[in-house]
Amino acid sequence: MTMSFPGPALAMVERMQAAAAAEPARAIAFQGSPGANSHRAAGEAAPDYLPLPCFSFEDALEAVKDGRAACAIIPIENSQHGRVADIHFLLPESGLSIVGEYFMPISHALMAVPHADGTLGPFSAAYSHPQALGQSRRFLRDRGIVPLSHADTAGAAAYVAERADPTVAAIAPRLAADLYGLAIAEDRVEGFSPREFARHMAVNVAAPVLLAERFARSGGGGDRLVVNLLDAKLAAPNPDFLSYTLSKMALGGFTELAARALAGKGIRVNGIAPALMLRSPGQSAENFAAMHARNPLGRGVDPADVVAALRYLVDARTVTGQTIVIDGGQRFLALERDVQHLES
Repeated sequence: MTMSFPGPALAMVERMQAAAAAEPARAIAFQGSPGANSHRAAGEAAPDYLPLPCFSFEDALEAVKDGRAACAIIPIENSQHGRVADIHFLLPESGLSIVGEYFMPISHALMAVPHADGTLGPFSAAYSHPQALGQSRRFLRDRGIVPLSHADTAGAAAYVAERADPTVAAIAPRLAADLYGLAIAEDRVEGFSPREFARHMAVNVAAPVLLAERFARSGGGGDRLVVNLLDAKLAAPNPDFLSYTLSKMALGGFTELAARALAGKGIRVNGIAPALMLRSPGQSAENFAAMHARNPLGRGVDPADVVAALRYLVDARTVTGQTIVIDGGQRFLALERDVQHLES
């Protein structure tokens, strides 16, 4: 039944159901709204079939039993979070047989409706399927985001779009953000967003490059200085916040290129790369303090440290093309994830 799907998904659901009804021998049932992981799995595993969205696992199995679909694609187990709830009894009781299997890497992104000024977050809660919430439990806990259950991941995205509350997010496949007009707040290697990447590149690369170019053309004599704000994670990179990290890597590369190009004009170009200085949204004071305490120097970075580095660069008239890393020795730990994702 379409009545159970969120409003933004209904039109797509009805079109897909009508197409499947016209050719049931080519229909493959899946649980969830359009854009769900099972929708993607259906398209990859059976590209010649017509995907038939069903609200629940029971509905998907019933679609096969009553002839509305030739087969169904049902998730059985997830390597991160274990067995998918209820499948262990729903499938045996259905009387259907497993005739094939398909393995698919699962990716999640945090998505929401932006505020009026275009910003995203902070978020008080996030909706998703219980399986996705389980996979993302540490991510949510570290940010103080309350997990709220929904029938499926893409349905959660459609519900968040319908609710239009910028303080509430969804955890869903990246495709769901495109289908329901949401913006991706955080992406990782497995959930890369070209749109989010473009935003980071515009702010963290294009803007500094244009400013440096204008500064170089403005004329003037004597010692002149450009300082780009980088990130200490460039000294020990990890794949968290991929778009942001790539943009800072690009800015780091530009720092050296600009230093080489502008030295003849008496312009020095350097970078300052601090580690985490301020608490992230949802990060507790206790976790923040613990992350600083685990640094080799036993302390974290203060904004005053950045000011001190800037004063040094202002006075060091022969220093150019250099980056000062301010991290309390954190890079020596070679962390596999950003600090806000780690247990205190």
